[in-house]
Amino acid sequence: MQIRFFGIFIDFMDLHELKMELKENTTLEDLISSLDERSNGKFKKMIINQRTGKFSDQVMVVLNGKDITRLEGLDIQIKNGDKLLFYQASAGG
Repeated sequence: MQIRFFGIFIDFMDLHELKMELKENTTLEDLISSLDERSNGKFKKMIINQRTGKFSDQVMVVLNGKDITRLEGLDIQIKNGDKLLFYQASAGG
């Protein structure tokens, strides 16, 4: 799996891109927990709303070219060969 980070996520993860081998039946939540361990607990706090357990309004998550931030839950299955992007959401005026 290829994971790319943009904006503030680069600072949290201290890298732009990461390649990982996933076990069978890995969920997005499993991956986020693994990334959270790599960031000393900073990553999950940034992307998950602690009150709702869903993605924060401050993040955009794209899986294989599709924005899954609001459409899918954290229990979505991911696999080797997938491409996952983490962006900091922005608003304009």
